[in-house]
Amino acid sequence: MNHLSRLSIAARLGLAIAAAVFAAFALLAWLVYRQSAASYEQRVETGLQSSTLLTRDMVAMYDRNLSESSARMGRTFRAMLPQGEATLDQRATVLVNEQPTPSLSIGKVRMNLRQETVDRFAEATGGVATIFVRSGEDFVRVATSLRNKEGERVLGTSLDRSGKAYAAIASGQTYTGPASLFGTSYMTHYAPLADAAGNTVGILFVGQNYSEGLASLQERLREAKLGEQGHFIAVDLREGDSRGMIVAAAKGEGSTVQSHVAEADRPALEALLAGKSQTARLSFTESDGTTVPSYVTAQVYAPWQWAVLGVEPESTVTAVLRGLMWKILLTALVALVVVMTTVVLVVRALVTRPLRVAVQVASDVAEGRLDGRIEVQREDEVGRLLRAMDRMRTDLRERLGRDRMIANDNLRVRTALDDVTTNVMIADAERNIVFVNRPLQQMLSRVEAELRRDLPQFSAQDLLGKSIDIFHKRPEHQARMLAELRTTHRAQITVGGRIMRLIISP
Repeated sequence: MNHLSRLSIAARLGLAIAAAVFAAFALLAWLVYRQSAASYEQRVETGLQSSTLLTRDMVAMYDRNLSESSARMGRTFRAMLPQGEATLDQRATVLVNEQPTPSLSIGKVRMNLRQETVDRFAEATGGVATIFVRSGEDFVRVATSLRNKEGERVLGTSLDRSGKAYAAIASGQTYTGPASLFGTSYMTHYAPLADAAGNTVGILFVGQNYSEGLASLQERLREAKLGEQGHFIAVDLREGDSRGMIVAAAKGEGSTVQSHVAEADRPALEALLAGKSQTARLSFTESDGTTVPSYVTAQVYAPWQWAVLGVEPESTVTAVLRGLMWKILLTALVALVVVMTTVVLVVRALVTRPLRVAVQVASDVAEGRLDGRIEVQREDEVGRLLRAMDRMRTDLRERLGRDRMIANDNLRVRTALDDVTTNVMIADAERNIVFVNRPLQQMLSRVEAELRRDLPQFSAQDLLGKSIDIFHKRPEHQARMLAELRTTHRAQITVGGRIMRLIISP
């Protein structure tokens, strides 16, 4: 506080305004940053969702094109078969890979082991084809171009009852969807083959190997970027050991996505994979053990039982927000400098310079320089102060002039009184002696010893400033009389044996 008290008013005012403006700009910058950061994070999450949705739609479009192509191939295969109704003869059996199967005919042509039909289709389209015959609750392959890993036709094998294709066929519906058959990925199309009564007696199957197309799709997912560091992860959602397996990503393929996420965040990951939420913030664990907090969005593609995850590290967003913060701070700092420069100039013009004039006037008055005038053209408080100081200087100059005249007159009177033979003493209204002429001084000095008998402290040389009450026994009486004095009064007092006759004039 002592240091502040040494500063000028303008400096203290400037500091106070600077502190207030700084606090206001700091609060404004913080509010703008918070609002901008929240808005930017929302835009990031929205953009991440949109990008993930577009990537999911890319998978869906590939699936749709592949499904439509497989369905067309199914119709082509049907057109390549003999004309006529399908019939099933349970009494006539045909050994297929040493397994007895009911005889299935289309028109008059038996289809069991009719390999030339499925081979011709395979040669024409590059796909695979199979004819299933119904045997009890099973559907058995009786003609097929589909081969296992050893290159053998998979004749005599049955359609998986737990698969989606079986459920669709059992309901009299076609089924189109991806499947892994004997180690190869196919887009499959199953169509029920019905007899004249509408009973499903067999299945016509076609499939096209989309391993190359899938590999191309996976490569596109690996190369797809979100900003500078963001990426996509395709996750297998099928139940079993493959659930959570990464099927396409820049890194981590063949491992589970759960193994790359911090344990505390795995419940949030499961909610994403289950479709219960679409956004989350997860920490991914790198190979060196470091964690990377990231924004994550998920889009589930049910036909393939895939989840597409969009991942963008928080550090990317933080870097942008940090840059935004510095821009806001720089803008606030520039604005603060502009405001403070304006404040300093205004304070100098409105406060400092007028106060310097006022200080100079006060210094001139203190040093007795009362000449000159202050030109004031303003009507505010400072203007009124300067006018008042100008009036004060003028009044002091006039009063000193009058006092000088009075002093000169008094000097002449006192000089004259010193030269008269009459003893003269002058006292002020408080009865203090202010003048003793020379004759009275000389007379009192001559009788000083006698006067000291009644006035032990009396000194003729030390009367000025003393009260005239020292000459009276009853000062209160004299004080009352002098207070009521209006005309000349004559009196007589005795001090130290000396009789003094007094003529008192108001």
